[in-house]
Amino acid sequence: MKRSLALLCVVLLAALLTQAGCTPKPVLDPGADPAAWAWQEFRTAHLGVKAPPALLVRGSFTYTSPKPRSKTNRTVMYFFGDLNGPLRLDVQSGVGTSLAFIRESGEGLLAFYPDRRTAYKHWDPVVGAQRLGLPFPFSLADLARLVCGDFGTLVSAVHDSVRPVNSTGFEYRFSKGRVTSLVLDYMGNPVSMTGPLTRPPREDGTRREGETWTISFNGYSAEAPGLCTMLTVDLPEEENGVLRIKSRELKLEPWPADALNLALPDGTEVRRLDREEAPHVLEMDGSEAPAGGARP
Repeated sequence: MKRSLALLCVVLLAALLTQAGCTPKPVLDPGADPAAWAWQEFRTAHLGVKAPPALLVRGSFTYTSPKPRSKTNRTVMYFFGDLNGPLRLDVQSGVGTSLAFIRESGEGLLAFYPDRRTAYKHWDPVVGAQRLGLPFPFSLADLARLVCGDFGTLVSAVHDSVRPVNSTGFEYRFSKGRVTSLVLDYMGNPVSMTGPLTRPPREDGTRREGETWTISFNGYSAEAPGLCTMLTVDLPEEENGVLRIKSRELKLEPWPADALNLALPDGTEVRRLDREEAPHVLEMDGSEAPAGGARP
């Protein structure tokens, strides 16, 4: 009981210091290694954890397209499904017009654009999402686990080196896994992580080499320790996306199978994304699309 009360006090104090613009630090025994302590806190909270069976996330995504056609657009997202099964991502414009219904499963990625009565599919969910214009450097399954606080599919449990980062915490570097560097604050909360980016060639056919992605995590609170409410994705050529989580439900039971299906209306044209790109959904304003669409 005393230990639980002490832990709660530490969490509340950390939240207050964060709101005040200070970087909180733990009170450690003399001679303790603060970098090792922060890493152990991260491992306990975010690696090897048992993720919930399912989730429902409501939020918004502000996307800035790469140069030279740089522009910013805001969409509304409903992200739901099973962490070990199908996932759905429904995208709307800011005024509630349905732009795309997306489903990721073991069969790959399927996206339906209601305004065009066209569906796009790809066997690789990461490549498929990139050809839809989604700036995520990994699958929706990985994103779902990140939103639940589980970094286990991306970050190795063993780091090669660590160095202090002024006024922030520590940077851990990895030679294995899909993340090459991870920055934690002094309390062990993720601040940012970086990894190699693999994308199709540019429009002029030139290959992309040596590119990286970075995701920053913000908006921690005492009410949901270890879970952030804002993820910022930074890609080359100043391409940027900000996911703001408005609500998050971690469900105790999987979704009914029917809720995660994506039935295509009669007459839908199905096109393969390994042959072409789809219109980039995050750059659409929905001016020609029909309003509506069922919400979970």
